[in-house]
Amino acid sequence: MKICVIGVGKMGKIHLKYIKALGVNWCWLDPNVDSDPDAYSEYYRMYSLDDLNHLNVTHVIVATPESTHYTIMNQIMQADKTNNIKILVEKPAIIDREHMHIMDASNISTGMVERFNPAIQSLKKVIDVDAVLSIDFVRCSTMPVSNRNVSSLVDVGIHDIDLFCYLFPDEDVVEKKIMVNSDTYTLSLMTANNIIGRFIWSNETFYKERKVTVRQCDCGYSLDLIDQVVKQFSVSKDGTLANTVRDIYVEKKSPILSEIQAFINDEIVDARKSHALYFDILSALKLKQN
Repeated sequence: MKICVIGVGKMGKIHLKYIKALGVNWCWLDPNVDSDPDAYSEYYRMYSLDDLNHLNVTHVIVATPESTHYTIMNQIMQADKTNNIKILVEKPAIIDREHMHIMDASNISTGMVERFNPAIQSLKKVIDVDAVLSIDFVRCSTMPVSNRNVSSLVDVGIHDIDLFCYLFPDEDVVEKKIMVNSDTYTLSLMTANNIIGRFIWSNETFYKERKVTVRQCDCGYSLDLIDQVVKQFSVSKDGTLANTVRDIYVEKKSPILSEIQAFINDEIVDARKSHALYFDILSALKLKQN
């Protein structure tokens, strides 16, 4: 096994940190830098995708700007003479709906890292989808250090949209409403089975939030994705109706490490449904703004 990381920007460096910690053979490629900026050594550098086969690369992580993903995925497939190389592409995998077809390839996995957050994994084990009334997602960043190059919806919205699809894979969205104030976005969804989804994204707040709240008919769950904590709220069954709070076990771990381990074990993350919903929301927003 050998992993090639394409792009040695911020995300590429994070992936490489965990790849090296796992002791997996690796190399890197970045056509936009003249030399390795962190002295990974030219020994590990790959200069062309044509080198994938003779260097025995089995897995590729694409951590380049989103606008390059589609082109690079196509180039990898053309260069792969074995037709066996697995590709993990950072979110969003594509930025144009017309490119959705490439996500049908069986070797394409999307870097939806929040699926691997231990708090989400613990929630998925205990949630009763048939009893869910609503779910809220909050993902807000501190203004002085947040990404100001794109809107908060484009920057982070795909994470929570994907979590919604991951937790409710069989639900179809039948209604949606989006509202905007500056760089703060709210989205409300309704599924065919009347589950309500509410989202807020902002890159102009003054404290960082990554939270999920689930309301079921019989109990509720509160998640902090940063602290990796899940709490269940309910009432006692002894007739007193006293409020009870129970900590749900979470085996804390780096989501990126878990994502890479799943990838090298050839587990494919299929994010076609969440990307389709993401594009639907962007289209609805564009119509609203026009």
